[in-house]
Amino acid sequence: MYDKKFYKGTNNQMFKAIFTAKKNEYLLKEFIRRSLKTVLNSNLDDLKILSTEVAKTNINIKGKTVDVLVETRDEVFNIEFNNTYYSSLHKRNAAYIFSKYSEETKVSETYDKMKTFIQINLTKGLKKEYPSLEIFTLKGEKSYNKYIDNLI
Repeated sequence: MYDKKFYKGTNNQMFKAIFTAKKNEYLLKEFIRRSLKTVLNSNLDDLKILSTEVAKTNINIKGKTVDVLVETRDEVFNIEFNNTYYSSLHKRNAAYIFSKYSEETKVSETYDKMKTFIQINLTKGLKKEYPSLEIFTLKGEKSYNKYIDNLI
């Protein structure tokens, strides 16, 4: 007899295996719906799972592999599962979504027609000074004006 290894849902590879499997698409949709119920405008019916490799446009750019990357007609979702918290984690996660954001507009297209980019960060061991659930947008420090309305 052999011992079966049990993987928890907090295992990064297990998380990816569950949420990127085509047969589990309904789980992914429900996860996104529940996570983003206050900001989601889509019903996710046209959701499609994308490659998790972010294209390198220059040999000097560090390679990026995201955990779960999906899109609809109007949105791009990047879901990052972070096994631990470390000081540059927020910068790393921002680099992932900014990279996808910068690729969105093609030659002769207008920036007004861009999709909404939403990143969900699930972080194990998040520092206590961070709330367990928070929505980040790019706003002015004094005016609180939202300067980029399609990046959450």
